Amino acid sequence: FTQLIVPESTQKIELGEAVNIENFGNQLIYFKNHTSHVNLKEFSGKYSSKIKISSSKMLTMPLIYGANIYTIDKKGLVTSTNLETKKANWTYSITSLKGDANKATLSIVKEKLVITSDLQLTILDINTGKEISKRSLDDIVTNQPAEFSNGLYIQNASNNLIAYNTDTWMPVWIFDTWNEPLSYSVITSPVIASNQIITAYSSGQLISHDVTTGSEFWQINLLSDSSEALGYVPASLTCQHIQSDKFLYVSSNSGHLMKIDLSNASIIWKKKYEDITAMTVAGNALFIANNARQIAAISIEDGNAIWATRALDQKDLEKSKKIKPALFTSPVISGGKLYIFNDKSEGYILDAYTGQRIKDFKIPEKINSVAIYLDKLYIFDQYNAYTID
Repeated sequence: FTQLIVPESTQKIELGEAVNIENFGNQLIYFKNHTSHVNLKEFSGKYSSKIKISSSKMLTMPLIYGANIYTIDKKGLVTSTNLETKKANWTYSITSLKGDANKATLSIVKEKLVITSDLQLTILDINTGKEISKRSLDDIVTNQPAEFSNGLYIQNASNNLIAYNTDTWMPVWIFDTWNEPLSYSVITSPVIASNQIITAYSSGQLISHDVTTGSEFWQINLLSDSSEALGYVPASLTCQHIQSDKFLYVSSNSGHLMKIDLSNASIIWKKKYEDITAMTVAGNALFIANNARQIAAISIEDGNAIWATRALDQKDLEKSKKIKPALFTSPVISGGKLYIFNDKSEGYILDAYTGQRIKDFKIPEKINSVAIYLDKLYIFDQYNAYTID
């Protein structure tokens, strides 16, 4: 059972200045590696439209760009769908994914759609779907790549990090780790902060590399017990690590939440918070959700909880002694409110300052990701996109 979070801090939450959505143009915001405090209209908790974007289960989180949404399904079909007409612009079949597939990634780089699937890197024209280039990969890619300047950074199943030049699509540098398969529990993507790229490895390491050369700046061992043999006990992150200002926030499967100084890898604070599945920073607080269906605000100064709310009703607690866990999306903060969804078809609106639940609502399907595009909030299940009003 997940240990419940108990508020201990008397600090008041200050959300600070919100990000202006207009600054992002037509860029989709997924809130994986940065703060999620944005200026949006107030949402009522009702979805206004449903767009069917895939006939088979989607392999990756959809991408939105230029009023189109891009997906890959388990049959290997890449589809571009117009958000206004809700009709397909084009489709492309990835030959290496004939039949059901398990792993693929989708990125948008310089007006190109970049796909990793099995042992293949495919680059498509984002407007027409025509194939521009195709290259072989040494191993499958399990985690979403990171993009920066002229580089695409791919972590493969052999626990290697490879930097590709996005003009030539040739490798610039490769970081080799132990000959150890990447644990599927390592679900995070590399995070880029200034001239660093920070990557989690299933050996228990969190390593910072120079984005240009691949040389190592620092590393941290995430194994909680130093007597455990490195490389034999999987140690990974429970959710995406995030960067804000000069710090990195990390939740490990040893049950610890940490704030790390990016300049020297020193741990500012380390607290026992278990099974965190989503988190984001806004102002002076780190907003998190865990498997016990708790949503909490953590002080970024000392790591103590400011407030904690359990996304359950009393009747739910009385029905069963064992509460089923829920996988939450990254929280979105806007207008002093926190919006969050989970894979149990539930949505919640909370007061971001106090944690008071303002509204609970149901969504037709199990939600697995959330994104902002222009002034709209989108949520996704395995087949559809919904807009929230």
